[in-house]
Amino acid sequence: MEGNGIIQLINYMLENKEIINPLNISGMISIADEPGHRTIATEVIANGVMTFIVTLIATYIGSKKGSKDTVKLYKEEEKFKVKETLRREFYFEYEKLYINMYNDLKSVISQIKCSRIEVLLMTSFKDIDFNDINIEVDVCKIYPNKELSLDIIRENMKNIQIDNLRDSIEKLKFNLHKLKEFMELKGYVTRYKEFKYDSLESELSYISSLFNMVGIIEDSFNDDFISDSDVDNCLKDIDIILNKSIKKIVNQKQKVKEIHKNISYEFMESYFKD
Repeated sequence: MEGNGIIQLINYMLENKEIINPLNISGMISIADEPGHRTIATEVIANGVMTFIVTLIATYIGSKKGSKDTVKLYKEEEKFKVKETLRREFYFEYEKLYINMYNDLKSVISQIKCSRIEVLLMTSFKDIDFNDINIEVDVCKIYPNKELSLDIIRENMKNIQIDNLRDSIEKLKFNLHKLKEFMELKGYVTRYKEFKYDSLESELSYISSLFNMVGIIEDSFNDDFISDSDVDNCLKDIDIILNKSIKKIVNQKQKVKEIHKNISYEFMESYFKD
């Protein structure tokens, strides 16, 4: 046993108590100096010291591994918290911008319907549902006679509230653009490759181009000059706005609601799961 490396180490530690005193196991060697008990004491101490050493090494290794795991878990947790915070912050700001845009969209639809009603009132329609967008309005009623004085033409233009309708659409375009800029700025959060409301954006651009043409015609009214082609072009554009674009805009309203619903689920559904 004396040839055993551990026993030799223990014997050396017994002879140099200052080595093991700090280990707080000195009580285990009280019989070490008595004849006939050195081997037993040595074995007892060997077992105790080895247990201590193994425990110490295990604790050290465990603490090191545990520290690495703890740091890893901490980093993962922090990463998750940051991502969730960014997602919540994005959604709250997005929803505000969406609500403004959606309210403007409803306002545009309402404004177009009002313009349609004004035209329908000039016609022989009776007992009709003015909100029925499938009823074609007779835009030519705006100009029943091309020889009418400019004052009457201007009055008819005023009656269908072209200016108000144009302003409503420009406001909608502005708030839609703000929403687009925000979503592009937060692209690292959404990871969207394209603007979700691009179809509405395209439709509004088209309607705006029609209003630009109507505006040119209006300018010619103000110059006290209007040609037959001016009138025809104006009627054509207003006809598209009041009879065709209204249907597309109403359809866009449904699409917009569905897109928003999907975005809401994507960013907020997990917070309301049971």
